[in-house]
Amino acid sequence: EAIPRGGVAGQPYVRAPKAASVSFSYYVPQPEVLAVRWCEVCQEGRTCIVNGRCKNGVKPKENSAPLRGVGRITVLLRNMPEVPHNALTGLLDANALASVSASLGSTS
Repeated sequence: EAIPRGGVAGQPYVRAPKAASVSFSYYVPQPEVLAVRWCEVCQEGRTCIVNGRCKNGVKPKENSAPLRGVGRITVLLRNMPEVPHNALTGLLDANALASVSASLGSTS
């Protein structure tokens, strides 16, 4: 360690603590929906759509889903905030205060 200016080799010296601060502002963009896809049957594992396909190579429906029946909607987002979830299953933690709302189709 270098001897500070004004210090003497072999003699103790006191370092003075220093601090700096600055104020700044920044923009946090809102989440943006990039795609909404529906599969009647998912691929095995955590990810429903693999290489753009549902199970058995079926192409997912884009921006639509049936009114009745079973299946899974996958919503792809940009700027998604951190949401507590299980990394193995992809499911939200039971106590996570998060929800996703998607409106599909047109009202006109």
